[in-house]
Amino acid sequence: SLAASRKCFVDGALTGELINGLLLGVGPALYFYYDRLGERLPEGLDPTTNAADRIFPRFALHHLPPGLAGAWIAAMLAAAMSSIDSGINSAASVLSAARNGGESRDVGKAGSRGIAEAKLLTLVLGLSVTAAAYGLDVLTAGRNIIDMMGRSFNCFNGPLGALFLLGMFAPRVGDRGAFAAGVVGLGVSLGIAYGKELFGLTEPLSFTWVQPCSLAAALTTGTLSALVFSERPATDGARPR
Repeated sequence: SLAASRKCFVDGALTGELINGLLLGVGPALYFYYDRLGERLPEGLDPTTNAADRIFPRFALHHLPPGLAGAWIAAMLAAAMSSIDSGINSAASVLSAARNGGESRDVGKAGSRGIAEAKLLTLVLGLSVTAAAYGLDVLTAGRNIIDMMGRSFNCFNGPLGALFLLGMFAPRVGDRGAFAAGVVGLGVSLGIAYGKELFGLTEPLSFTWVQPCSLAAALTTGTLSALVFSERPATDGARPR
């Protein structure tokens, strides 16, 4: 019901704020431990450089009681895997359904073929994500985790936001236009985020420009594509292809 949906939204928002508060408390707690209590940082861990990312993991491994340190490592790995595998499974489902015309398959008849395709797509996507992670590690060398997150996750937010906006407010933009908008938006994101590594820029733009510039580029590309591809709204109410 509507009331239950509202209650779930409020509960989810409050829980998210609680989790964010706990995460924000980690930094001040480490500062208090090493600065106020007189504990010295290990040699080579300078909090003003990218080595600061190793302070909390080292604290967890060397100062947490036995069992709790292992639980922390397991929680970190589980959080990373849960985010990645859900995306891979969703992508495999969407690509498999699109390949078969968007129709659901009968598991009793031809479903085995669809399951095999989904498994293959999951394997290919998993290997691709693993390779991308190694490449990202090279691109983000010398940066701390805050800067790295801004230049990594933000690369996808602008193009995704543009696709949603085009889908809701630009009915003349079809599949080809949406694909072009996504490609251009992602290219702009990567160019701004990793201009120093990819193009040798001496003064790269701040990562705060990644989202607005990629969003603008994707929206512009999608809008112009409707004129180039001469796409028109479908008469039956369905989206043009």
